[in-house]
Formats: sequence, structure tokens, C-alpha cells
Amino acid sequence: MGYKEIPSGNIRDCLYSERDIDYSTWYVDKNGDFRCDAIHHDGTNHYLYRAYKDSVSDTQIENLKEKIYRGIATRADITRVTRRLGDEIAHVYGFPIPRRQAPVQER
Repeated sequence: MGYKEIPSGNIRDCLYSERDIDYSTWYVDKNGDFRCDAIHHDGTNHYLYRAYKDSVSDTQIENLKEKIYRGIATRADITRVTRRLGDEIAHVYGFPIPRRQAPVQER
């Protein structure tokens, strides 16, 4: 588990491979998340790219980074502080990403 921040904030700067990577595939998954699977001699790394929401505080960001570093971050922790990037990519390439619907509670 780990994280890396991309200082430029540009999606294009996500599209590079380390020298020891044999093969990389970038894609937008069914949840609208921008991801990469990078294969190398030791196995496969799976990357999730997200951006901080404008409304979050520095403390929230630091708390999320600490949880990621410790390997205890949940999907809810990540989505609370960050937003998916697939919407921007889908807009450029013209493909739809379904919005997740909240489950309907029965009475």
C-alpha cells in the first residue's frame, strides 16, 4: 500500500511507466475510477488515480494519507476526500459512465 501525489494535477502525468515495468494498461472502470495495471518481473501493481475534492481540508487529506500508508484506508475514506477522474476522461473521449444510484430502502 502506498500513494504518490502528482504535483502538476494533470491527468496526462499519470500516463507514464517506471523503467522496470514490462507492460501497463490504463482504463476507466465501471465505477468511473481511472486505474492502471502495471506488470513487471515481480508481479502486477494496481494503481487508482483520484483528485482531492476542492472542499476538503489539509487535515482530512493528511488523515487519508496516513490511513493509506498504514494500509487501513477503506473505499469510503477515499471517496470522502477525493473525486473520481473517469468523468473527465469520458468527457474527452465521449463515452458514458453510469452514476451510482443510492440503494432504495423499503419500509
